[in-house]
Amino acid sequence: MNKKIVAEAKKDLILIRSTYSDSLNIGFDNWRGYRFIFDTSDVRNCKNDCPNCPLYVSIKKSQSKFGFIKATQEDKKIFGPQNQLNCKTLAQYSQCYTNFITTKINSYQEMKEELTLITGFKVLYSKNGQESKIETDFKQGIIRKAEKILDNKKRKWLQEIKNR
Repeated sequence: MNKKIVAEAKKDLILIRSTYSDSLNIGFDNWRGYRFIFDTSDVRNCKNDCPNCPLYVSIKKSQSKFGFIKATQEDKKIFGPQNQLNCKTLAQYSQCYTNFITTKINSYQEMKEELTLITGFKVLYSKNGQESKIETDFKQGIIRKAEKILDNKKRKWLQEIKNR
């Protein structure tokens, strides 16, 4: 992932955390554009009432260039019910990747692109301070789950790419 963009995201995150302190984990990736993934108490208790959600209001006020990405109806079928693709616990987000890998990937190149997204994912903040461990566990967990579900052909693609 682009180090300059990650540095900008870390600066944005400092501003966001100064007005919103209920973060448990905050990830960052480059899917449909650079964006944060918010794992917060508000996300864990989401009622899809974004205008009244403290996280949503805070992020909108911060004017972060890594703001929300609205989920389409198709997105919600694959990735879960939240109105914003950024609002996922790490467990939910891991399952999003697994769902996509196991249901939407149809070629070696698509698998390679998806694994590039996974390896580019960063945990920029964790309340328990173990960002590196959480990030590693997150990435390895997706691969392990996908390997159990994929058919032989797709599993072989995944293993070939992973072992490069």
